[in-house]
Amino acid sequence: MADKEGKKTGGRKKGVPNKDNELKSWVRTLLGDNTKRMEDELSKLDGKDYVNTYISLMDFAVPKMQRVEVDGKVDATVFTIGFGETKKG
Repeated sequence: MADKEGKKTGGRKKGVPNKDNELKSWVRTLLGDNTKRMEDELSKLDGKDYVNTYISLMDFAVPKMQRVEVDGKVDATVFTIGFGETKKG
């Protein structure tokens, strides 16, 4: 965190990796050692089950997008660019 002057206080020192606990390490190893079985099981799924499982797994690989609201005035100029003549037909 930073104080009112913007100076960093507390937290990890630069270059120090995140803490890893025994459970996280075990789960990571379990998943890594069973990728072939996981692929085989996924290939057995059809339709809705396959899509739902695929979407669920995406949560671990693709960050979720969040809605961002922008409050303020937009000052912009709109340009229309044409390429040659257009024929109505």
